[in-house]
Amino acid sequence: MLSIRSIHGEIPKSFLLNSSSFFHHLLHYSTTSPPNDLQPHFMVDYLIDSLNFSKQEAISASTKIRHLKSTKNSQSVIDFLRTYNLSESDVKSIVLAQPNILLRKVDKTLEPKFKILSQIGLSGSDLASAIKRDPNLLVRGLHTSIIPAIRLLRKILGTNEKILKVIKRSHWPFYGKSFRTNVVLMAEFGVSDKDLERVILRNPRLVNQNPARLEEKLVEVEKEFGITRGSPMFSYGLSAICSQKRSHLQKKFELFKGFGWCDSDIYAIAKSQPLCFTHSEERLSKGLEFFMAEVGCLPSWLATRGSLLMYSLEKRVKPRYQVFKVLEEKGVKKKEFHSFLCLSDLDFVKQVVEKHKEAIPDDIKRITSSIPRSKSPNIDRGRVEGNARLIATYFSDNPTYPEEMFKRRFRMSKNLFIRIVYDLNTRYPYFQQQYDAAGLLSFSPLQKCTAALRQLAYGITGDAFDEYVRMGDSTTRQYLNNFVLGIIQMYGKVYLRRPTYEDIQQLYAAHEERHRFPGMLGSLDCMHWEWANCPVAWQGQYHRGDKPHPSVILEAAASQDAWI
Repeated sequence: MLSIRSIHGEIPKSFLLNSSSFFHHLLHYSTTSPPNDLQPHFMVDYLIDSLNFSKQEAISASTKIRHLKSTKNSQSVIDFLRTYNLSESDVKSIVLAQPNILLRKVDKTLEPKFKILSQIGLSGSDLASAIKRDPNLLVRGLHTSIIPAIRLLRKILGTNEKILKVIKRSHWPFYGKSFRTNVVLMAEFGVSDKDLERVILRNPRLVNQNPARLEEKLVEVEKEFGITRGSPMFSYGLSAICSQKRSHLQKKFELFKGFGWCDSDIYAIAKSQPLCFTHSEERLSKGLEFFMAEVGCLPSWLATRGSLLMYSLEKRVKPRYQVFKVLEEKGVKKKEFHSFLCLSDLDFVKQVVEKHKEAIPDDIKRITSSIPRSKSPNIDRGRVEGNARLIATYFSDNPTYPEEMFKRRFRMSKNLFIRIVYDLNTRYPYFQQQYDAAGLLSFSPLQKCTAALRQLAYGITGDAFDEYVRMGDSTTRQYLNNFVLGIIQMYGKVYLRRPTYEDIQQLYAAHEERHRFPGMLGSLDCMHWEWANCPVAWQGQYHRGDKPHPSVILEAAASQDAWI
């Protein structure tokens, strides 16, 4: 094979236009030459070649960076982006969203920001998505905007996982002083730290609106819902108020009155479950119709149990009411209907359906067939024990299997594999072992890379290694994808390139010495494969002339150490 010695190294503006005649001349000049006659900026071709921009995308982006004189800094920026586990499409989307990033200095501007963002887990496709949502993210001040926002979020939310969740949902933390002002304002209205955390996680944009507008909404919670400051339901009332126009809220109040509710009952349900007012008028109307007409609930009773209106009428309420009626008719009912509704799907099946299946199996089977069962349980695979077993098997001082068996199973030497694991772990936070949201250690770099490489080596599905590396199928496939991207980004320029003249001469010499065939690059055999679905526009360049259909050359290649 081609040598890869290098990765076995030691690990270690301004114009002032004051004349109206000048503007007239400029206008006259600009209308005499069509835009198509202008010389394209050199960055147009560069963006097309390096990032696969369309011509229109490249022209649009180049207008924002026309004063660039060379591609040197741009190439440095693109190379830097590729080192952060960003795919080619991610890099393209970032540059397309914010072309000015090509003007930034990697060491002084970009690298410090990426380092801070990677510390909270923002990397890869998540980072690309955040930049697409907020193209100005990378041009905001590191010490004036990004770091202060992250510090405040960490003070409120506590963990990087929660901070990352908020940033994925909204780019608001990097906007300015509104967030800090609103945090203080909500505290003055009695919103606890726990409720503030919940509001930020559920609806981060709510805390970033204009402080004067937020104060109006806070007052409305007291006025419209009658929820006093400091109440545990105050933050829920705020979410309901901020989710709709005041006119829409008034229409919902009128809807309740249309079903015979008095003001005191409406205030009561607003205090007990203000989020029910976030539902549409149609859904509220159907819910009130069912509970009051079918079930026979009075407004005063329903007002203190507003959570019942939050349940899905078709998927939860009606199926369980049918079960309730069957049990009532059979004389085995022991709970009130609202108690049935509050049970989880799993508890309802266990405590009601399975408990009474002997008495009324046919009725229960027919009525409850659409009730969802529990989801698959979480499996404690023992990832820490799996890592220890992997180390003992191949990487300890006295491993179970020798170097030769490692090379056969991993398709490479142990030193090369360890070097790759080290490089991935050093360069990409994704491959580093961290603690998850539950406070448990994640998979080790050895487990992640082993799962990925064994899939490549054996060409089989990810779940085949579940018992060995203690990793589920979807997780294994995810690590495979990121492993491949990391390898391409780290080693692509050196090893995944077209051979140079010197490379070709070395290959010629190696094959001539081994096989006695001068001028051999490594091809064993080739054939033409008929390309039945070749696009019409491409058929000319894939047509040999002696065949009736376009074809693609399939070539079996070998290095100089192949011997048949």
